Amino acid sequence: MTNRNKSKPISTRSGALNTPLPRNKSQAQAQSFCLLKEASTGVRIINITTDPQEFFSVYDCLLDIFERLAYCERWISFDGERPSTALSRFLATRSDETEKFINRFAQETRVRIYNISSLSVKRNQAAAFYKTLMEYEEYFQGNEKLSKHIASVYEGLKSLIIAEASTEQVSDPAAELLKYNELLYIGIITQEEFDAKKKQLLNL
Repeated sequence: MTNRNKSKPISTRSGALNTPLPRNKSQAQAQSFCLLKEASTGVRIINITTDPQEFFSVYDCLLDIFERLAYCERWISFDGERPSTALSRFLATRSDETEKFINRFAQETRVRIYNISSLSVKRNQAAAFYKTLMEYEEYFQGNEKLSKHIASVYEGLKSLIIAEASTEQVSDPAAELLKYNELLYIGIITQEEFDAKKKQLLNL
């Protein structure tokens, strides 16, 4: 996998979570000001990152932030959604958000595979995708839906490589097109990628 610059967990940027729990309204207000800014940054990160280390560490940090903010509710009130409500929502949607992240990570891997000419390196990229996610297995262990999704995406990446390798010696463009149509159907490639491959196979 290409090395990425790892972002520090957002809790280390202001140290707000490293301070003792507030004991009065003044302390709660001071902490909540910092934590709300970190929460906003964290939400943005988990919605766009394709880095597993960043996604899982920041998501954990967000849960800690909302838990601390929920504790502050005993002294102060918040505009909009209550932190305790946000905490429950983030816990309930963690599986869905993780699946969205996996799809972004897979798309990044597909783009990398497309831009590599060596078949062995393509295979290494697909294997690295799976191996990297398995380093965070604790986050989806026991979640059959996520485990199956990861396995399905990994198999899709391998199928994509096989299909690309066979393109060089295609004798039946229609059969090859069916393979890519199947990859499109299960979400391994995008409509744009399918259309480009279709034009290539049919010499349009």
